[in-house]
Amino acid sequence: MTITEDAPPPTRRRRGVLLWWVLVLPGLLWAVVRLGGWERSALVQLFAFTPYVAAWSVPLALAALLRRRWLPGALAVVAAVGLVGAVLPRALPDDRPAARGPQLRVMTSNMFVGSADPAQLVDLVRRYRVDVLALQEYTSDGEAALVAAGLAAELPHRQSNAEVVTTGSGLWSRHPLSDTGMRRNGGGFAQSYGTVAVPGGPPVLVESAHPRAPATRQRLDVWRADLAAQPPATAGGPLRILLGDFNATLDHAAMRRVLGTGYTDAADALGTGLIATWGPYDGTPIPPVTSGPATTARSSPRSPCPDGESAEPAWGQKRVQAQPIPAGPELGPGW
Repeated sequence: MTITEDAPPPTRRRRGVLLWWVLVLPGLLWAVVRLGGWERSALVQLFAFTPYVAAWSVPLALAALLRRRWLPGALAVVAAVGLVGAVLPRALPDDRPAARGPQLRVMTSNMFVGSADPAQLVDLVRRYRVDVLALQEYTSDGEAALVAAGLAAELPHRQSNAEVVTTGSGLWSRHPLSDTGMRRNGGGFAQSYGTVAVPGGPPVLVESAHPRAPATRQRLDVWRADLAAQPPATAGGPLRILLGDFNATLDHAAMRRVLGTGYTDAADALGTGLIATWGPYDGTPIPPVTSGPATTARSSPRSPCPDGESAEPAWGQKRVQAQPIPAGPELGPGW
């Protein structure tokens, strides 16, 4: 006598198939939009979470194949390969030969309307011998607090464009600054800039970048325009470093277009591009430093400021292979 198991009812089978499609299709569509650079409207904010979707896509694909759901499993594999291929390289350091030449260490901090702890900011500058400090959301009160904490003794040259709210910008330097100024982007934020006279090396143009955040649908066009208006790293042009709060990640096409002009993203080059730098939900990996041709740049784990903003000690070295700076102390209560 042969004993056979009853086949699942057709309705249950259909529900099982439908469930796999419900699980797989969103990841596949996410991969298509991410790889095509087609994020629009509310998707702009969502696509900052691409690393999390990439991490989820791998076990989902394996589970589908193990359950012999061949078609949804195959599409899940395609999605996983696309997403992981886009995200994983930023967790791996670039294989670059050791460089030689003068060194320039840069650091950037969004001060959250000037409320970052000035003593701890100055301590980071001293500890890591920072040469250039770029500040966003830079206010007159914040500037006065930094002076009182002794920053001018470490970085005596500055381009100050302090303002009363989030739009202010500042640039402090150990070496003399020339051709300084400020430009106001379309989103209303000031971007201080200057040419740093690097001892023993060519001058380096440094700018404190702060495009408008894509916080609402109405601001998306301004956000894209602010990123598009960042100075390009033109081949054969001067050495240039952009550092600041870009309000974007490498999973935004607008940010990738900035890098495509010839910049190198600091966190990506070091292999720390998946370290969170903003947010109450463990953040999104906002690249804090980009550098132009013939310059290497490196970034490190964050030192959080109040309400999720961050101070990002970072290396940007002319012809020198940089090393990561460990995370410094907290600059405020954080999240």
